[in-house]
Amino acid sequence: MTPRPQRPATGRRLSPEDRKAELLDAAAATIRATASLEATTLERVAEAAGCSRNLVYRYFGDHRGLIDALASRLRDELLTGIAALPAGMSAREWLHSVTAVLLDQAAEHGHLLLLLFERPGGQLDQPRRQLIVTVLVERLVADGVPERRARVVAPILGAAIVGSLGAALNGEPHSAVLREVDHLLDAFLS
Repeated sequence: MTPRPQRPATGRRLSPEDRKAELLDAAAATIRATASLEATTLERVAEAAGCSRNLVYRYFGDHRGLIDALASRLRDELLTGIAALPAGMSAREWLHSVTAVLLDQAAEHGHLLLLLFERPGGQLDQPRRQLIVTVLVERLVADGVPERRARVVAPILGAAIVGSLGAALNGEPHSAVLREVDHLLDAFLS
C-alpha cells in the first residue's frame, strides 16, 4: 500500500464550505490534467488536494456525487453571470449577452465545461432549462414576438446558445461565434 502524500502543516483549518471548494478545485484540476471524467477518481482528487480519500468520500459520497457537485458549481457560475446582466435589454441583446457569458466561462474552464455538459445526464437539468426557456419567452414576447412563436423559438435559441460553447472550445474566436449567433438571431427574430 502506497502511503498518501503528507500535506505540509500550515496551521490552517478550513470551514466545511472552504474544504468542499478546495476539493472541487482539485477535481477540476485533475479533470483538466487527465481530460477525462472517468479518470478523475476520488483517490486522485484526494491526492491532488493532499487529504485522505475518506475525506473526499465524506463530502461527495462517490464519483457521481463529486462530478455532480462540480457540474452544479459551474452551472451556478453560469446562472450567476446571466442573472447579473442589466435589466431592460431587448431579447436580442440579452441572448447576445448570455452567449458572451457562456463564452467567458468556456475561456475560464475550457474543455472541463464541455465534458460536464456532454456527460450522460450532464445537460442543464429540467427545472433550469425550463427557467431559461421561460425567460426567453418573456423577453421575446416583450419585444413583440407573438407568444405562440416565442414558445417554439425559445427552446431552439436556448439550445443554439449553449451549442456555441462547442464552437468556442473547438478554437473558433469568440467574435466569430458571437457573429454567427447574431445571424441566427436575425433569422429567428426577423
